[in-house]
Amino acid sequence: MTYKTHLAIGLASVSTSVLIIQMAGTKLLTPLEFCVSLAVSVSASVLPDIDIDKSKPREVMNKLVKLIIIGLIAGLGYSIYHKIDLWNLETIKDTISRFWALFVLCALLFAGTKSRHRHMTHSILYCAVLTFLIYEITGIGYLTAAFGISMLSHDLADLFNKRKVQLFWPMKGGVCLNLFKADSTFSNFIRMIAIIILTITGINNIILMSI
Repeated sequence: MTYKTHLAIGLASVSTSVLIIQMAGTKLLTPLEFCVSLAVSVSASVLPDIDIDKSKPREVMNKLVKLIIIGLIAGLGYSIYHKIDLWNLETIKDTISRFWALFVLCALLFAGTKSRHRHMTHSILYCAVLTFLIYEITGIGYLTAAFGISMLSHDLADLFNKRKVQLFWPMKGGVCLNLFKADSTFSNFIRMIAIIILTITGINNIILMSI
């Protein structure tokens, strides 16, 4: 899949998930939180392709990763400034734990740039670990869910292509359905369908959140 298709699928996946939960009777997010979820989805939906050297997704992700890291550091700093109690051991432990999670996240992102394409960064394990780290750092459930759903959508979408995906890395052997090429007409068709789904679910989400 091209990065544009992955973006569309990731955004549509998050928007659809939110709509399903809201239609089940749970008013999960505010309009602002919904927009934040979509913003997170933009980065997470193309993140697995940081293993492609000198590509547009890699260039975009290099910038987005820097913004993510800066944002997480700023968020941690803000939290510490307003909430930390130097005499409270539990608070200090929590802060150290979050900074440690941020360090591990940065290390894994760097390792991902050195990985072969569609190997480590396209695995369920890599997605699960990064999603866990995002929650450890932010403690925000909806943001973490948006990240995990979008990143996983990338891995699953690539299964339709003709090149194998190491979905169960570090186990050997890849998986693919071998249906079409990443830049094929059918891939573009899927992107259009995803955009339509995103539009419909997005509008419905905003309406339900406003009620």
